[in-house]
Amino acid sequence: MNWYGGLRSKLKRSTLIWVVPLVGAAIMALVITVNWGTTKYKEAEPVANCRQIRLGMTRVEVLKIMPEPVGRISYKKNRREKEKLIFPSREDAATPPQLVIDGKTGRVEEVVCDENYRLTQKQS
Repeated sequence: MNWYGGLRSKLKRSTLIWVVPLVGAAIMALVITVNWGTTKYKEAEPVANCRQIRLGMTRVEVLKIMPEPVGRISYKKNRREKEKLIFPSREDAATPPQLVIDGKTGRVEEVVCDENYRLTQKQS
């Protein structure tokens, strides 16, 4: 009878060794499945949000409306620092939403939401 008790004890411990990680993986899979597709980028309607942006807005005001940019390009134009922010868009979009922000003032100078919508300041 003693050998049966020892074997039973070993089986209980070995079962716990693989059951606990399996249950943890199942819980993680459930959380991922429940939250699938609910990220900010999936919920955002990039072109509709982009059309709310106006010339002269600050970066902080823009980021309250738009999701976090997926690309940033810094460059100089007429000896002035500029930064182009590129935002996520649908796969079928020909032009992703993008903004040009002046490096000195930190304000929006150009808005491109898609191939049919563009706001640009007049060059002086």
